[in-house]
Amino acid sequence: MCMVVVLLMPVAVGADDSILGAPAGQWQRETTKRIEFNYTNTKRDTIAPQIELYKQFADSTFDMMTDIFGVNIPQPVPIYLFTDAAQYTQLVPNAKDNTMLFSSIDRNGVYILVPRMSGLKAPELQQDLRRLFAREMVTEASGGNLPKGLADGISRYAEAPPGDLPALVAALNQQAASDRLTPWGTLLNSTDAAATAQNYSVVAFLIDGYGFRATRAFIQSLSTKKDWRAAMQDTFKETPAVLESKWKGYVPQFIHDRWQQNQFTLYDTSDAVAAINTGQYTQAVTLLQPAIPFLQQIANTKKASDAQSLLSKARAGSEAETVMRDAQQALEGNDYQRTLQLIGQANELYKGVPDAKPPLLLFQYRDRAERGVRATDELTSAEQAVTGWNVLLARQRAGNALATFNEHGNAPLIDRAQAVVDRANREMRLAGLGTVGTGLLVLLLGLTLTSIRRGRRLTALPPLE
Repeated sequence: MCMVVVLLMPVAVGADDSILGAPAGQWQRETTKRIEFNYTNTKRDTIAPQIELYKQFADSTFDMMTDIFGVNIPQPVPIYLFTDAAQYTQLVPNAKDNTMLFSSIDRNGVYILVPRMSGLKAPELQQDLRRLFAREMVTEASGGNLPKGLADGISRYAEAPPGDLPALVAALNQQAASDRLTPWGTLLNSTDAAATAQNYSVVAFLIDGYGFRATRAFIQSLSTKKDWRAAMQDTFKETPAVLESKWKGYVPQFIHDRWQQNQFTLYDTSDAVAAINTGQYTQAVTLLQPAIPFLQQIANTKKASDAQSLLSKARAGSEAETVMRDAQQALEGNDYQRTLQLIGQANELYKGVPDAKPPLLLFQYRDRAERGVRATDELTSAEQAVTGWNVLLARQRAGNALATFNEHGNAPLIDRAQAVVDRANREMRLAGLGTVGTGLLVLLLGLTLTSIRRGRRLTALPPLE
């Protein structure tokens, strides 16, 4: 990967030309692999939560920006944590009027005013640190020749994405609707707050339309070409006028939905890894497919190769998920045999995925399908038995099957099972009546025979004398 090695040079985020002075006084230091945390005039306990918070992501954020922009800043990068607003604003004068400004960067490192950041969470602080590192890196990679408005747009894009992006899009929408898109000759040099949304969209346009590799090449070419117009034409093979016209055509797309796409978010594949680890393979494929081309563009061959391996694993798991969806449809249609066949196929596919975690539904579907098969077999047996002498067995088996089919909502087999139950009940009632009738007949016959015998005995008595 092409890497530009630079020294930290002056740039104050949020101000046009001010250069921050080096902090004076005795500083206590704590160092990680990439960052050196400095604090003074306070007990460490007061800022310990902030230090520990930054330690969670400062190194990885620095590595991400270094990787993306191909710029290597000497390490460890100092971060100065202030608790005294007067000390901070002495070094960052524009922070006196802008009470929201809590961070800045210059040749000495990053300056943080702790009281102003105390309400911010890790994601917001990480976004801000990406912005600071990106602003410094693109300024140095371009030899300080990158137009300030464009540098602002790139550093905001590097937040991946800015927390206020919806508000920026809304502002851009109003500007475009009222035909207030600023010509590039003015726009790209403007750090006005009103120009932020347009400069952000210019950066998105260049990256979406021409790729980040070309956009980075344009930034780096400015280290030898001071004229951004000439550098732009040499890199993108189109005049700035043509590019500006295409950008105006891109703005409606950006406002509609392209603003939701930020290629820098593709750098972090941890969401895809988490999706694979939880068996959400199709989601992982969706995350990894666009990430690989971006990683290839920044020439991070290892990260791109790792992502490709993850994609192969995710695709295999996704195929198993597709079979699982087919099994679900088969089960919803009460096709129990096909469900079991598909579950078997899915299970084999999951076995082929290293460390695969088959979903719980696989086992639930298999259990339900197996119960359905057993109930169907019982119903078939009951239908055969009900026509013979084993009506009681038929009634029992049909009742068991009926309970299962009712649970599954299997209307056709419910009707079949109910028909067997009804017939068995009729047969049993008829059998009961026949038994009673036979008993009465036997009783009457017995009485008749008794009477006959008695009559014969009477007839045989001797006559009276």
